[in-house]
Amino acid sequence: MSESSGFFVSQNGDRVYTPDWLAEFIKALVTTGVYSSELGVTAGTAMDVVVGAGRAWVEGYLYHNDTPLTKAITTADSALHRIDSIVVRLNMTDRTITTEVLTGSFSTNPVAPGITRTADIYDLKIAEVRVNAGTTKIDQTMITDTRLDDAVCGITVSAVQHIPTADYLEQMLAEFNTWFDYVKGILGEDEAGNLLQMIEQLRADMEEADDGITAAYEAADEALQQAIDTKITAPTTGTTGQYLQKTASGVRWVTIKAGPTIHTGTTVPSSSLGANGDFYIKTR
Repeated sequence: MSESSGFFVSQNGDRVYTPDWLAEFIKALVTTGVYSSELGVTAGTAMDVVVGAGRAWVEGYLYHNDTPLTKAITTADSALHRIDSIVVRLNMTDRTITTEVLTGSFSTNPVAPGITRTADIYDLKIAEVRVNAGTTKIDQTMITDTRLDDAVCGITVSAVQHIPTADYLEQMLAEFNTWFDYVKGILGEDEAGNLLQMIEQLRADMEEADDGITAAYEAADEALQQAIDTKITAPTTGTTGQYLQKTASGVRWVTIKAGPTIHTGTTVPSSSLGANGDFYIKTR
């Protein structure tokens, strides 16, 4: 296989490029397939289907259908079923690209006719049409869109779809190894290894410390909530003390004083008994 290149200005006919060479050039830029959302197949009238306007690249050759194209579907059988294929066909012998209907065979379990891909014929199947026995009109439920199926059609895209990051990562790793070898040359292999271990240990310690802080915060928060819940519990009747009370604006301290006590006896109570506000009842 010889080398080739282009395109260069021809001088006295010494740089002549064939259509095949141009097609190979285009294949290096875009993949074979239809343009996204173009050349869709829909039901027409009676036994017709309509291929929408659109474009496709077929092995480096451009196909363009600028208006909806009506294609007739062969009459259905009275007892057996059939599946037809709608293809965009590159014909190198005729030097054309056209939309064709490949009529399937009648069967109780029909299959779509296969596509052709040779040096002379290259098909892109854009749809399948199921023709059941007795069908007199094609409706949309009979049509299967196959444009997204890479095995038979596919969507045309740029041939360069992504940056080969693996190569860049390999280059970065090589540069790191070069730097690390340089560090080992200065510190010695053991010291460089120790430095790397210290970096890894520092990272681990930081992660552990972060986990510890989070755990301590959660524990303190839980303890505070328990303390608040305990204080908010209603006090025993007659018990003096301070308690937390929930309000619409938050939590506040409230003071609850004990209620009066009733004392009884046959004699006057001593001054040390009871407190202001208590009741004293003398009994017989």
